[in-house]
Amino acid sequence: MMYESIFRDIIDIIHHDYLGCKDKEGWDHPEEFEDSLHEGITKSMEIST
Repeated sequence: MMYESIFRDIIDIIHHDYLGCKDKEGWDHPEEFEDSLHEGITKSMEIST
């Protein structure tokens, strides 16, 4: 899915290219947000059909 790919790209940038990534290592939990993103996409697909 396009949105999931964009989300993963953003997480990759934050984890590897962000200036403070070493200082904030382990502070985030992107998998929780990825799950809610997936649920939202699934619901919107159900509504549009």
